[in-house]
Amino acid sequence: MKMFSSKISSRVSAIALVGLVAVCAQAQEGVALVWSTNVVGLLPVQSTNTYTVLACPFTQVAWTGGLPTAFADLIKTKQLTVGGTPETSDQLIAYDHTNKVYTYYWLKDVSGTNRWETMTTYKVTVTNLSESSESVFPPAPDEKVLTRGYTFWLKRLNGGTSHAIYMHGQYNETKQVTEIKAGTSGKPGYNFVGNGRLTALDLNSLNWTNKAYASSPGLSDEIVIVDEKGIYKNYYYLTGSGTSWDGKWIQLVRTGSDTAFGDVNRIPPGVGFWYVRRGSGDFSISIKD
Repeated sequence: MKMFSSKISSRVSAIALVGLVAVCAQAQEGVALVWSTNVVGLLPVQSTNTYTVLACPFTQVAWTGGLPTAFADLIKTKQLTVGGTPETSDQLIAYDHTNKVYTYYWLKDVSGTNRWETMTTYKVTVTNLSESSESVFPPAPDEKVLTRGYTFWLKRLNGGTSHAIYMHGQYNETKQVTEIKAGTSGKPGYNFVGNGRLTALDLNSLNWTNKAYASSPGLSDEIVIVDEKGIYKNYYYLTGSGTSWDGKWIQLVRTGSDTAFGDVNRIPPGVGFWYVRRGSGDFSISIKD
């Protein structure tokens, strides 16, 4: 899975939670009043990047709650760039696990209304030095559903300048369950996951029961995140090294030819990262706000 170069600001604004109460204002004879309370959230993320990696923190705004949301509902479009062609508009990029290819959506001005539109993706396959191409049509933006913690990209035209990205939806306090897939044929599995909480995530506060670990960082499971300066940081779960870092996620800090261990940073809300699975077998992690 390709990694885009991206810078993500570590400063995330406070969450604005608003209680919404839906009531039947006029009760007619024989019709009972129905009360329902939903809590919705607005999460602004500051970024200066062309490519910003985001994680869905909300569920669909619905009476029952807990349902997956969609691209068309999650991202506020007012602060984004809208145009008449994909080349002149901001884009959303999601990974299609079935076809193993990224699919794209672009923001279009339709009679004064901003709407996400699908783009055809061409999947290129090379076999025996020959190349073939097939078209992949993504689902409609209101049908492309995202569960909490699902990670995707926002491509901005005005990368390099500070801009706000707003995600909104229904707050859900249940645990976020994320499946971690193992690799195949001796190759590690790259899982593009994210912090679907509304608070920063401390990696060492979670119980990583099925993690693969070793005394050498290159043999253990790994987490890769991009910091606010666009630098990739590599976190490893270490044990058996005989140091005080055993039993913790640690950061490998390189200064010139010297290598040392350091504390990991908290992952901001709404931000994605890669979980590199070097162990055998799939497993899942549970993250609660």
